[in-house]
Amino acid sequence: MVKFGYRALLPGVALLCFLLAAGPLLAAAGATPATARIAAVDAAELAAVLDALRFDLSTEGALPLTRGEFAQMLVKASVYKGLALTGARISPYSDAPYTHPAAPYIAVAAKQGLLSAYSTGKFLPDQAVKYEEALAAALKLLGYTAEDFVGGYPYGQIALATEKNLTDGVGAVAGDGMTKQDGAFLLYNLLCAAPKSGSGTYAESLGYSVESGVLSLRDIRSQNMKGPLTLTNQSQIDLLGVGADPAIYLDGKPAERSELEPYFIIYYDPNTETVAAYSEKIKGHVTSVSPDNDLPTTVMIDDVSYELATYSARQAFGLGRLGEDDYVILLLGRDGKVADAYAELDY
Repeated sequence: MVKFGYRALLPGVALLCFLLAAGPLLAAAGATPATARIAAVDAAELAAVLDALRFDLSTEGALPLTRGEFAQMLVKASVYKGLALTGARISPYSDAPYTHPAAPYIAVAAKQGLLSAYSTGKFLPDQAVKYEEALAAALKLLGYTAEDFVGGYPYGQIALATEKNLTDGVGAVAGDGMTKQDGAFLLYNLLCAAPKSGSGTYAESLGYSVESGVLSLRDIRSQNMKGPLTLTNQSQIDLLGVGADPAIYLDGKPAERSELEPYFIIYYDPNTETVAAYSEKIKGHVTSVSPDNDLPTTVMIDDVSYELATYSARQAFGLGRLGEDDYVILLLGRDGKVADAYAELDY
């Protein structure tokens, strides 16, 4: 089974399906049910990174997860996420007009048979989604149909969802409305679950890679994070739009803002108020620049080749600024490629 855990996502972009050291986090989360495989704080942050559901766990975790919010979560965590026309004036139901923020997602969820209106014709987008409705929708995303359920609705759906570990950490029961925290747990469980047909996990079916039991969300993090930038001073962080107290990670580990030094390479995400910094540097003499100094793409430092991944890095070696025999300092980004470069005297 794939391992999944959120803390490694921010810097290293690796998520483990079973959080081996979840004890302290679970205790900190307080309300997390004992059956949870991941801490509530991690499930909530994962939902935010996926842009599927955003809420403050401490103040909003126990609030109802509305049907509109759940429709958005379903669509954004599925192959249908590109179908939501957020700029279009689509009114899927009379009580879900195009002015409702979830209207585009409700339209997609209804069309795909994931979540639709009640027999009254009303969708009730601002009403809490029921536990059994949420599980039934998640099972549909996994490819299950009526023939797979033993027993009538909702007990057949609940039994299968429980068997597939979709209910782990979810505090609601049949007839209850889901909370936002419940929704985050369900999303996490859905990503780790195996689709009805095919092998692997639902996350893999969405195009995320799994290697040696580790689910990588590198593509999501790459899309959301801006950068790389070369940090010149501490005040530069205040201009990134990441809030007054952003989460700081240095070389893959939680860090304090005071630990960030000039000439670190940084990436940032205003949505999750996160800054990831990398300190690795390569120092040495330039052996060669390829293919030439006009349009350089790689540089050899003491006979080791490094790819110039950014405009700043290529510009540093372009037009003869830095060249053979110069003693230089390469600043490496999170991918191990050169994000910036300086002559020793300029550093």
